[in-house]
Amino acid sequence: MNQTYREMKEQYAALKQTEAYFHQQADVIRAKVRAFNPAALVFIGCGSGFCLCQSAELSARLSLKIPAYAIPAGDLMLRAEYYAPMFANSLIVAPTRSGSTSELILAINAVRKISYVEVIAIACVEDSAIAKIADLTLCLPWAYDCSVCQTRCVTNLYAASLMLTRLLAGDDSLDTQINQVIKRGPAFLENIEPRLNEIAAMDWDNVRILADGEMSGIASEGVMAFCEIAQIAGSHYHLLDIRHGPMVLVNEKTLVIAALSDDHGEQQVKVIRELVERGAIVVTYRDQAGETIPGVAAEIESGLSLDNPVQGIPFINLSQILALAKARHLGINPDSPAGIVAWVNLG
Repeated sequence: MNQTYREMKEQYAALKQTEAYFHQQADVIRAKVRAFNPAALVFIGCGSGFCLCQSAELSARLSLKIPAYAIPAGDLMLRAEYYAPMFANSLIVAPTRSGSTSELILAINAVRKISYVEVIAIACVEDSAIAKIADLTLCLPWAYDCSVCQTRCVTNLYAASLMLTRLLAGDDSLDTQINQVIKRGPAFLENIEPRLNEIAAMDWDNVRILADGEMSGIASEGVMAFCEIAQIAGSHYHLLDIRHGPMVLVNEKTLVIAALSDDHGEQQVKVIRELVERGAIVVTYRDQAGETIPGVAAEIESGLSLDNPVQGIPFINLSQILALAKARHLGINPDSPAGIVAWVNLG
């Protein structure tokens, strides 16, 4: 068993600790943000962290009554003045595994030279570089991934960002759903893994991940998992948008992972049928079993009734398992991928 796989399997135990931690820190977080009274939220991150920022941005826009933005930390580091209008009296939220990625630290320092901001960091390392400059650091050391490729860390940072925005909105409607996902998580992984291992052994060499709403950001992270773990290229699109050009890239060597909603099912099913007709190997995800779609390789259900953002937690598991199984099939060691490091230090 490689380390990446072991950390992936341990993610729900870590999520249980993350959920408890946010309940413990709720009053501290609310008091800090209330005292600052930000005009906007700006989520910044690098790589996987930025994928999560994209989900958090939409979650914040939908649940809070202030603007929210997501900016790659590297871009912000280079062009802080360009983004200055977004940062006046803004709260920066920075999800990060190491808390020491150079672009992230340099971006925050650059913004502070031109705007008054406060920073909440969500990090998986105690006493990290970002903790020294953040106004509040929420630390999740139990979620840290020692392997280069992130799995457990990603899921916990995604859930943490979601819990943070809902906490600030005074909205506890997702608490029960998150708790249900955590309880069922280990069994969910066990149930879906055998079939996904079979699909990983099939003949495909590119990936398209389709998801809407807050799941879009975590779907982009799914693409990142295939790139880093199995060294297979892919892309994310909103589900119906696959028709608007990218469909020409779909063929018998394409794996498609699609998140289907319980409503608007007819239009989504039409897209899945078109993908199957083009020869794609298709895996669908939804809450409850729906209409069986002929030709689909696997239809995965959570068995729960979840809002879109919470669906992102079990949904990312499909990409993680398939990427790890594909790496094993190709003889790739996911613990030591060539050309990448756990976190970037610009020196």
